[in-house]
Amino acid sequence: MNKGSCSSNYPKESFDSFLSDKRKGDGVLTGSALVIVLAFLVIVTGMVMAFFSSITNEQICAKAEATSITDHNLADSVASIIISQLRDATVGYAHNTDGSLNSNSPLCWASQLGLIRTYDTNAAPYTAYKLYSARNDLFTGSVTVSSDLPTSGWTSSISAYTDDLTPINGTVEK
Repeated sequence: MNKGSCSSNYPKESFDSFLSDKRKGDGVLTGSALVIVLAFLVIVTGMVMAFFSSITNEQICAKAEATSITDHNLADSVASIIISQLRDATVGYAHNTDGSLNSNSPLCWASQLGLIRTYDTNAAPYTAYKLYSARNDLFTGSVTVSSDLPTSGWTSSISAYTDDLTPINGTVEK
């Protein structure tokens, strides 16, 4: 038996014609494997794109929720600061340096718009609690609010300042 030769009971011409018939095909099965592979490739690519799109949307939603929570916390902190100032101002006693109440030093308080003043038993000003945005919101002794006034022309900058004493419609009714 020679190397490289094929021995079979079939004649060589019939084997060659069999292979050539399968290679040529009748037009129905030619390239079907390629079409199937490409179809699966398109399906897998679509699934990957859908997955990344879903992740991107989830990330956007998570960032929006985190921002919303931060905004709510900031809004709550402003209210909490004012409530704590009101409690400190109206408790009726002076505070020690550690924050505890000094029951030997009673105080009375009087309120006005944006400010609570406390007085000792001799009617001398003791502490003033500013309930508005100021550089220092707590003063001991007498208080001058002129140091907290903004620069001239502040009434025209309504996005930064609000005058609580201005009527809503801008005119004073008589």
